[in-house]
Amino acid sequence: EGLALPSTTVRRLIRNGGGMTYSEANDGITHVVVPEAVKAAVASGGGAGAEQLRRWTQSMPLNPAVVTVQWILEQITNKRVLMERRPPRKKRKIGEGTLHTSREGTVETSFHADAVTSAAQSSSLPLPKKESPPPLPTSTSTIFTNVTFYFLPHEIDGNPSSPYSPISLRRRLLSHGATVVRAITPSATVHVLLEDDPRALPLRSRLETLLSSSPSSSRIIPVSPVWLRTCEELGTYLDPASLPQFFAPRPLHPVLPMTERRPVKISLTGFLGTERVAVSVVLRALFGEDAYTETLRRHNTHLLCRKGGGGKKVEMARKWNVPRVDLEWMWRTA
Repeated sequence: EGLALPSTTVRRLIRNGGGMTYSEANDGITHVVVPEAVKAAVASGGGAGAEQLRRWTQSMPLNPAVVTVQWILEQITNKRVLMERRPPRKKRKIGEGTLHTSREGTVETSFHADAVTSAAQSSSLPLPKKESPPPLPTSTSTIFTNVTFYFLPHEIDGNPSSPYSPISLRRRLLSHGATVVRAITPSATVHVLLEDDPRALPLRSRLETLLSSSPSSSRIIPVSPVWLRTCEELGTYLDPASLPQFFAPRPLHPVLPMTERRPVKISLTGFLGTERVAVSVVLRALFGEDAYTETLRRHNTHLLCRKGGGGKKVEMARKWNVPRVDLEWMWRTA
C-alpha cells in the first residue's frame, strides 16, 4: 500500500527535478502525489474519500493537480523541469515557516506528498506512508555492496577530521558496504577514489603510475569524491561513466582559501536528476555547504545555468540583476 516508492525517494526526485515539497497543506501547493489506487478512484469518481480529495483540491487557491509517482518519473525522463504552472503568489505565512513567492523569488513547483492523508482518512483508500527522516551519509547502507575500492599507498595518511581525507573517505565507503583492499589482484574490478592533493603528484601522473603497476587483467575505475557524495545523496550506485565531467577525478580546490572568499549563494536552472545533484555537490565542495540554494531569491549572488537554458528563474535573475554563470565559470573557480 502507499506510494510506489518510499516517500524520501519521491521527495528527492521532486527536488532533483526542480520542485519543492511540503509536509503540511498550504496555499502554494500545485500538485498532490497519491498512490495509483487513489488516483484511479478520483478519476472514476468512486468512494467518499476520493470525493473529499476532489473537493479539497478544488477549494485550494491553485487547484492542485492529483498525480502519481509514475507521472513524476515521466516528467524527469522527458527532461521537463518541474516549474510552476501559475504565476507566483504573494508572500504568506505557513505555520512556523514562510512560503516565499514572487516578492522573495521562489520559482519552483510546490508539491505536497502528504495532503491526501487528511482528505481521505475517513475512507478505506490506501494512504501514503509517513516519511521518516533521511539517513545520514555515515549511516550503514548497501550502496556499495560487492564494490571494491583501493587507495594509493601515500594517501592512507591525512587529517581524519576532513570529510575528504583518505581516512574519512575510507570510513564512509565501509559504512556503505564497500570492500577496501590493500592490493589490486589480477582480474579484479577496482574503483580508485582520488582527490587532487597539492601535496602529492598531479592526478595524471598518479593515474599513469597506478595503471602501469597494476595487473593487465585488472580493471581500474578512477572516481572522485564528488561521485561518492552524489551516490550517497541519491542512495544508489551510479555508473562513473554516466557523468565523466563530474565523476572522474579532477582538481577541485578553491583558488582562494574559504576565509578569504566573498560569501556566495548560488541557485541552479536547467539541470535535472543526477547531473543536478552532482553540480550541487561541486558547488558545496568549492564554496561551503551554505552556498547552494534550491530556490532563487533576490539575495542570490549567482544563477548557474545550463547552456541554452531559459525559464522562470532566468527571467527573475534578469529582473533582480543576479549574475548568470555557466559550468565553465564553476570549473574555472575550482
